[in-house]
Amino acid sequence: MKKNNNGMRKSVVWAVALVVMGLSGLTDQAAGQARSGPMVSKGGAEPAAKDTGVIECSGKLAPRQRFTASLRPGETVSAAMVQEGALVVAGAPLVQLANETLMGQLAVLREKKQAVDQDADRHEILKVRVAVAQQAVQRQDAQIAKEHQIREKVPDYQVEAKVQTWTEAKLNKQGELDVLLKELSLFDARAEDSARYRAFIEERLAAAQQDIDRLLVKAPFGGHVVKMRPYPERLGPGELVIEVWDDSVLQVEASVAQHQLKHVQPGSKVQVFPNFDEAYFVSGTVRSINVASETMQEDRFPQFPMIVDLDEAIAGGRAGTAVAVRIVGPEAAAGK
Repeated sequence: MKKNNNGMRKSVVWAVALVVMGLSGLTDQAAGQARSGPMVSKGGAEPAAKDTGVIECSGKLAPRQRFTASLRPGETVSAAMVQEGALVVAGAPLVQLANETLMGQLAVLREKKQAVDQDADRHEILKVRVAVAQQAVQRQDAQIAKEHQIREKVPDYQVEAKVQTWTEAKLNKQGELDVLLKELSLFDARAEDSARYRAFIEERLAAAQQDIDRLLVKAPFGGHVVKMRPYPERLGPGELVIEVWDDSVLQVEASVAQHQLKHVQPGSKVQVFPNFDEAYFVSGTVRSINVASETMQEDRFPQFPMIVDLDEAIAGGRAGTAVAVRIVGPEAAAGK
């Protein structure tokens, strides 16, 4: 009996060893497949081994037009004309900004522009003065010639004294003309530089005036204020002050993964399911895919933003609500 018990124990030991070896072999085989197969992220399923060309992703409804205003360096909010949730029309004032540095620069540029204008006015006045002086000299010459003509007709006419008077007057006028011509030549010599400087000042002044005009922020279109920061006077450079949406026309904002780009392009047809329900969808068309901009999600492939235009309005659709998006790529549409 004892001998038989030992034989039975050996059989059990061999059986257990075979089972362990079999499990170990299966584990190694699975590990080898995992190493050679596609990468699967922790966040969810990535591309299958066979790509069907049908893309299903989630997106959200977004307004076709969006406007935001943020503070630039040196700007502060001096007054808010609207509140969050308010309806506005195109051109309505939203926020009044202030920028003391910009106002100071504008004042300096205006002074320079005034100096340039005064210099240009002096140049034009000088041209007129030169013309008047030249006419005066010509009148003296004409008067002297006239005296000599009288002498030819009247032999005993005392022309010398009168000619001398007119000649002295001409010399005085000629001296004034010479001074004016020299001054004019200086203006003319720097005329091109003055014109370039004037254009530069006017360009700077126009740009500064545009920045000043921008301090009164107006609605570029009709819509409603979706965000108005509380206590805007405490905001700093780069911070958002106000955001306005025109959600009368909605679009879909979604994203496609890197491996899906080959199946979608501008013009691709799309089905949008507002309630994640197969019973109701709205057709649309891919307007754009921004392949130059990608967002990385943890343990996932890069995602590329996509915009979809809807063929018709979604009943009860509101900006910000989630939708399901299905894109049938050309391979799937052709039955490949």
